[in-house]
Amino acid sequence: MSPGVGKGGKQEGIGDWARTSPEQCRVYPSTLGVLLPKPGTRGQHPTILSIHVLVRLPAHARLSGWSQEESALSGGGAPDKGLAGLACMSELRLVAYAFGRRLTTRAKEQKEQIVELEQGPRPGKFAMEPLAEKLCKVDITVPSDLASSHSTPCPLNLELWEHDSLLGDSCMLLVPASMPSVAAEVRSLPCGCDGNQDVEEFVADLGRWQRSHQHMATAKSAGVPVGKDTLGGWEAGALLTRQAVVRGLPAVATLLVETLM
Repeated sequence: MSPGVGKGGKQEGIGDWARTSPEQCRVYPSTLGVLLPKPGTRGQHPTILSIHVLVRLPAHARLSGWSQEESALSGGGAPDKGLAGLACMSELRLVAYAFGRRLTTRAKEQKEQIVELEQGPRPGKFAMEPLAEKLCKVDITVPSDLASSHSTPCPLNLELWEHDSLLGDSCMLLVPASMPSVAAEVRSLPCGCDGNQDVEEFVADLGRWQRSHQHMATAKSAGVPVGKDTLGGWEAGALLTRQAVVRGLPAVATLLVETLM
């Protein structure tokens, strides 16, 4: 079957015909903690972060990265329009998101295997097609201004897109170079296919709380009123601290306590 005239003589677009279901896709990073390198003497050169990711997707699909330049060429400049303007009907893109913006991402497939899952019928246009697991090396470009000003952990999301649809994502913790013990503890947590949702949610909440608290501190220093019942509040931080202690993460717990003080 190919894109063209559908039932009732209706013209089908490539995007309608090739839509992939989120239930078919998963994104498994090899680690939940990513440590930024120490600032060097490279001037204004960006920092490249390399991680390995296992992506589950329909076997027909191709996987690539994303850049603002390619987005502008295909969709008029805005990141969302660029994602929506993909020409290849079976191309999925990995997009890194941190610091409130999308980052240039390059994905290189290194290994692929077909997987058979014990589950019922899958939704989507390619429901009968086997799924593949692709091991990829992903390079994420962090602009020099963001890398140098990064002083507290924050979330690093890796998103899987097809056209304008988010199919799956995974959250890691991006840790500044001055906190190697925090990064080491987060890296010790189970992840990938062996991970569990509770751990991933803890890491995501930790990153969001740290970033929110930093925003609150910046607002307070500028004299902007800040509400107490926010994600950056004391109660949320205290709950994360207790979870860190229970999970055996002393460096993470110490960071949270110091942030709350």
